[in-house]
Amino acid sequence: MTPKIHFADDDDLIDICMDNVFKAVFARNTPASQGALSRLVSALIGYNVSIIAINANEPPIDNLRDRHKGISKNYADLKKAYQIAILAKERFFPDEAFFHSFEYYDQVRQVSLKGKSQIITLELSKLDKIIKKPTKDMNIQEQWAIYFRYLNLSPR
Repeated sequence: MTPKIHFADDDDLIDICMDNVFKAVFARNTPASQGALSRLVSALIGYNVSIIAINANEPPIDNLRDRHKGISKNYADLKKAYQIAILAKERFFPDEAFFHSFEYYDQVRQVSLKGKSQIITLELSKLDKIIKKPTKDMNIQEQWAIYFRYLNLSPR
């Protein structure tokens, strides 16, 4: 049986929405962090992924010739990339939806990256209606958003 964690009313709880706390939980190159990040990303992009390694965004180069490694690559070699923004306090978009997923599109030339790069946002300030739903009726994105919104029980 998994032990339960209980917090006292005066405990100083960490806020998962703070960048350094988020990175400490989801961005360490450990099996626990990889598992947590795999579940979060899978829920937000809509299909299962397994994080096998977590690397810095731009690893340092060893010498100037390292910058030329991409010359033999083409668009077909581009890996899918996701930017996930968890917006904790203020509303960013004027609608009532808490979840948005954007793909890049060049309007002038009418060219799409066909989902190779996406921006996903969760607006935690828009969860008042969702929190009233029973957990069993929430979808996975709603459950993750509620988790981030209410993990830190201190007033916002």
